[in-house]
Amino acid sequence: MNPPGQQQKLAVSRGIPDGPLCLASSVYIERPPLEALACAELEKSGSLTRIKAPRHMGKSSLLLRMLAYAQDHKIAVCTADFLQVDGAKFASTDQLLRWLCKTMARQLDVALDLDRYWDSEIGSKVSCTICIEQGLLKPSPTPVMLCLQDLDPVFAIPMWRLICCLCCDLGTSSRGDRPFGKSSDSSSPIQRRPPSH
Repeated sequence: MNPPGQQQKLAVSRGIPDGPLCLASSVYIERPPLEALACAELEKSGSLTRIKAPRHMGKSSLLLRMLAYAQDHKIAVCTADFLQVDGAKFASTDQLLRWLCKTMARQLDVALDLDRYWDSEIGSKVSCTICIEQGLLKPSPTPVMLCLQDLDPVFAIPMWRLICCLCCDLGTSSRGDRPFGKSSDSSSPIQRRPPSH
């Protein structure tokens, strides 16, 4: 059996795709009704979609199609890749959740005063929820899809339950009376704010 590096070189030399397949790819294999169901979830306020499969099974390619669907339907897209987080931030719930809010603000082009929403007395999780709801989603003129990618580093730290609960809380609040968003996953989540009445 060839070592992983050599297998990858062999795959590329034989024309086998390595990485996400573009939307126009002729080798992408659709798995009805999977694509249709995943995209339909983007139309539901507060939905949470988790895409979980072994490596090289098409998670990223499916996610690309969901992102394209979101953009075609005027849903703003935020992507937070946890492989991009500095290792030191995983040692602090506060720092990690502030990173998430800042990442979303940059992609939504929102001038966010993070300290306005952060309150040590109510804790990081509640502060983050208020910040996302009031500071990021409420000002957005369109629904928002939040895609959390590569969550494996999160599952390796003690605060992983808190992060998962935060995602569930955000989805739950968006299905209620409070203005909110939507959530999807590539081992991950999508946040969608219902249209204003």
